[in-house]
Amino acid sequence: MREEKYKNIFDNALIGIYQSTVDGKFITVSNLTQQIYINPRDRQRMINHLKEHDHCTIEVQVKRKDGAIAWVMNRVRAVRDDRGRVVYYEGVVQDITDQKKMEDDLLLMRAKDIMLLDSILLAGKRA
Repeated sequence: MREEKYKNIFDNALIGIYQSTVDGKFITVSNLTQQIYINPRDRQRMINHLKEHDHCTIEVQVKRKDGAIAWVMNRVRAVRDDRGRVVYYEGVVQDITDQKKMEDDLLLMRAKDIMLLDSILLAGKRA
């Protein structure tokens, strides 16, 4: 009963935990089983960064289990062997879809405000 309780917490968490091989297969995963990158270049960008650094944070779009597209913040680190070669990656992802939507809404409102102000100023010049 206790294991099931914690399994439910992990399965329904807004943050996922994972380990993945260098070629993109999940080793250990919680809450990410069927999610994939919408843009494969995002994963390559992360890998390129991790060749030179131990960790990175990247915002990417992924596909949810239900097929919906979500934005996640991926905080990942490269786990290296004693020769310094990357063995696998491990990290956490957090769903930031609502934040991204609010950012987009604010940008749209700002653009509308600028257009309205331009219209007012243009009308004033004509008068």
